[in-house]
Amino acid sequence: MSILKTMFAWFFFLLVFSGAAGQGYDRVWAVGTPVATMTFDGDSVINGQLVDSMTLSFNTLASICDSSGHFLCYSNGLAVYNRYGQIMPHGDSLSYPSPYYQLQQPQGQASSQGVLILPKPGDTNFYYLFHYTSTDTDFTSGGYEATHFYYSVMDIRADSGRGDIVKKNVPLLHGEILSASRLAACRHANGRDWWIVKPAWHENIYYKFLLTPDTILGPFIQQIGPIYGAAPELPSYSTFSQDGSKYASVTAESFVVVMDFDRCTGLFSNPDSIYNRDTYLSAPSGSGGVSLAFSPNGRFLYVDDPIELNQYDLFSMRINDSVKIMTDTNEFYQMNILQLGSNGKIYLSCWAGGSYAMHVINQPDSLGLACDFQLFGQPTSTQSPVALPYFPNFRLGAIAGCDTIPNSIRDIETSSIKIAPNPASGMVTISYPPHGSDGWSIELYDNVGEVVYSVKEQAGADKTSIDVSAFAAGMYVVRVTAGSGVFLNAKVVVVR
Repeated sequence: MSILKTMFAWFFFLLVFSGAAGQGYDRVWAVGTPVATMTFDGDSVINGQLVDSMTLSFNTLASICDSSGHFLCYSNGLAVYNRYGQIMPHGDSLSYPSPYYQLQQPQGQASSQGVLILPKPGDTNFYYLFHYTSTDTDFTSGGYEATHFYYSVMDIRADSGRGDIVKKNVPLLHGEILSASRLAACRHANGRDWWIVKPAWHENIYYKFLLTPDTILGPFIQQIGPIYGAAPELPSYSTFSQDGSKYASVTAESFVVVMDFDRCTGLFSNPDSIYNRDTYLSAPSGSGGVSLAFSPNGRFLYVDDPIELNQYDLFSMRINDSVKIMTDTNEFYQMNILQLGSNGKIYLSCWAGGSYAMHVINQPDSLGLACDFQLFGQPTSTQSPVALPYFPNFRLGAIAGCDTIPNSIRDIETSSIKIAPNPASGMVTISYPPHGSDGWSIELYDNVGEVVYSVKEQAGADKTSIDVSAFAAGMYVVRVTAGSGVFLNAKVVVVR
């Protein structure tokens, strides 16, 4: 190996794996129906059972260990279970009430990424759960999109070390039309805090929160990149690369969106679209997917639908041409969720009619068939492991020189922006605090992302009035910016 390659490999190792804590948070995975465990011990995977668990899972499962790798708990999105498979005190009714709650309860939340568990920065006695449930509002042919986003807090010391939910269903977002899945996280560049990203449904809007030792900041709202398809988003997924520099997202009816991510500011940039050939989900565009995962070195992105697994070389000059078809089983629902393990392998859950196994990519950093994809290559101790827990990279280290809370975000409070009336049929007034010497920029987007109104206000201005009487009825996005890289968005509905 050349000196240059050796230096690059060492730099990558330091950047991705230099976190002092967090080595064991993803050591044990909750999987299957009923829920059992997979424990990663070096390159080996040890299958286990939970003593009292009869919990079923549909698409959502999240689990967490302590920093030493001791299994703590898991959730199917509707309840929180201790390491023995028993519901924790106050651990029932996550995101309750929801009109779909009783329908989903037997098998848990129906989305792919319905709950996320993170250790509290600076105090690993507490763990945060971010969660939501589907609604019965018919945004699509079956509903399923979410309108509320919550967090809950677990104290793992309570109940003789089995855990207790000490704060539950605290709202973070209310009344927004959110993706039914695609809940992802990335460690902040300070190596301690966490960015949590929850996209809107059928829009290019991303709600971001920052989990710190003292509070949850946000939402910070950014509108960027292409708009996603209007299909129900139960089969959809988002994830970050291991070094946190890339974000990828896909739905059953969309191109794969890949963007750069700044771990310091929390801002996305340079959006790109990858056409993922989909012969199973039958998206009108011909592009879509169920799940995706980056290879450990970030070069390759794997995207699947139920019968196909594609590999994209992100270092190629023509990413769309670099697709390699790993498998086409022509069997019903063979592949579902992808997740990178701590051993460097990517695992794929499957429906497969009761099979006690899942698929595995043994060498995901290798091009094409050299990645060594094996159907049913990983045995499990439970049948039909449809769901896999989503894990961010807990080992991601700090980047020198990045403040905990970027000044560009600290300057503006979302709650200071007011829109009235809303809904509106005539004049809409947007009120805000005066902003330094820059003033405010106001833009109004229609439902396909086109700018239908824009104005740059003078420094010291505190409101903008827009006449929407000539606009078509529907939902619009108001974007208010100040300075560089600060985004605040809100919805306004025009009625007739």
